[in-house]
Amino acid sequence: NAYLVLGDNPTRRQYDKARDDQVVAEELLGQVTKKKAEAQFDAFKALELLAASKPKPSATVTVYIAAKLEKMYYGGMKSVYRPRRVQTLDGWLHDEHCHKV
Repeated sequence: NAYLVLGDNPTRRQYDKARDDQVVAEELLGQVTKKKAEAQFDAFKALELLAASKPKPSATVTVYIAAKLEKMYYGGMKSVYRPRRVQTLDGWLHDEHCHKV
């Protein structure tokens, strides 16, 4: 692929001029600092950081519900109110949440 790019005379002249300009600058000014190469993206490192930042799994809570057998057999909904704590911008909010079972 480089042969195709440098095979074109105007493009080749442009590359040669840039090389010659750098050689002249090094001779006149001493060592010219070259632009540092950018770090490549490391997907394995990103995946490790992502795995480390995952929250821990929440605990399973067993809740006993009293319901009539007919309601379980014929269907229907049972409402269970449980206290919960929610973090807001102002702090923690304590309220009861309705779970439909």
